[in-house]
Amino acid sequence: MSDIIKTDKVNLTSVGLTVVGALAFDEWIELMSTLVRLETAFQFAIGDALLYGESKFGEKYSQAMDATGMSYQSLANMVWVARRVPMCNRVVGVSWTHHRVIASIDPTDQRLLLEMARDSDMPATSLQTHISGKEPRNRVMVEVPAGITTEDAMRVIKEYADAVKAANSSQAPSYGIDADATLENNPLCDTCPHRTLTIE
Repeated sequence: MSDIIKTDKVNLTSVGLTVVGALAFDEWIELMSTLVRLETAFQFAIGDALLYGESKFGEKYSQAMDATGMSYQSLANMVWVARRVPMCNRVVGVSWTHHRVIASIDPTDQRLLLEMARDSDMPATSLQTHISGKEPRNRVMVEVPAGITTEDAMRVIKEYADAVKAANSSQAPSYGIDADATLENNPLCDTCPHRTLTIE
């Protein structure tokens, strides 16, 4: 079993970490921070190594999959981010996922956004929202009324949504259910929070 990191207090191997000397609290915090950085470094290292392999040997994903035990999609994602985010734009202190979020934007803006995310302690999901300009919609949980199955409830909700969409676009629903009938004649109507909506 070969060591990846070995100090007088910590041994890290490919199958786990052993603390061999007592750690002070600040040393433990530093250890945790180092392990997170290793995860980000690992993903970039795999991507960069695969880019090298592509340029030197051609695309050899099947061999890389055998060598790493990772899926094609995971390897392809790492290569895509490594290719799209040059080393000069990568920022220490944010995750590989942050880099994946900004990988599709203009390279001249990448570093600035990553530094903003780092300085404001912004999660990757919030960075994605910031870039897209779209706030995520809140989901409302609705309890399925007694006496009907979840499948029936999903069918009714789909019919209702299709009827509303068709009414808003001034087209008749393709399966012959009109909006008023859907509102009036289904088992969710009395309890559905959308029951009060009016379709004109």
